[in-house]
Amino acid sequence: MARLNQSARFGDRQMPLKVSQELYDVYDYAEFVVGTGVTDYNVLANQSALFKNCKSAWLVLMEYNKDISIKFNNTDMPAIACGYETSPREWRDVFKVSNIFITNNSGATATIGILLV
Repeated sequence: MARLNQSARFGDRQMPLKVSQELYDVYDYAEFVVGTGVTDYNVLANQSALFKNCKSAWLVLMEYNKDISIKFNNTDMPAIACGYETSPREWRDVFKVSNIFITNNSGATATIGILLV
């Protein structure tokens, strides 16, 4: 029976554990507007350039010029407030994103840019 190398098992400095991150070769990007007063704008249904190559994204990078709120994957999820002063904003390796819903109650049309990986 092979004996387990205790150094590797516990990750001490004698035999460091190799960690790698998978690289992705596809992405989606779109820039669009969401009118004021729009609730739960369905990005998947309305933006054909998004979720085309990345059916389920691990990285979402959003830019926006107005205060908006978003929900990931389902309209039943709690809204995340995104003030324009926090733009751009990034969600990475938190969960897989298969849709985004945007609400704009800012009083003006919002320009949104989304990059998905």
